[in-house]
Amino acid sequence: NFYSHLLQSKGLFEDISLDLDSLYEIVARYTVSCMGVLQAEFMTGDLGSYSTRLDTIQSEYADLVSFSPKELYLARCDQMEPLSLGLDHESLSKSLRAFAATSTENAARLESYGTELEYLQNKNLSVSHYLQSLREHESDIVLLRR
Repeated sequence: NFYSHLLQSKGLFEDISLDLDSLYEIVARYTVSCMGVLQAEFMTGDLGSYSTRLDTIQSEYADLVSFSPKELYLARCDQMEPLSLGLDHESLSKSLRAFAATSTENAARLESYGTELEYLQNKNLSVSHYLQSLREHESDIVLLRR
């Protein structure tokens, strides 16, 4: 909730007093927290509760971490140029593009959690049975048949 509240703050992404590494860390901690909450809900085996929590996180997550690297670049440049901060345009642009791509990928990763839920519901599997079958496989890669 704390990281969510921070990201809901107006202008957090544009605030030049917050360097990009710190902003990235806030987003990363928020992402890991969301995934941890979902994993905890899943482990309890209550798919109804998990589904509700998943919907809540999915609806909030992308809105909080998605941004236009171009718009953020322009906003930061507009604030930094008058202060003569020796702005490295190429580095800032590259960092923002990578940051935006990571945020988009993490949003997609959280969206994919619904696929696993659908699989369990369609196959009428319990979470405990599903987890047990996963533990029996040697690979970290699991393919779900439709």
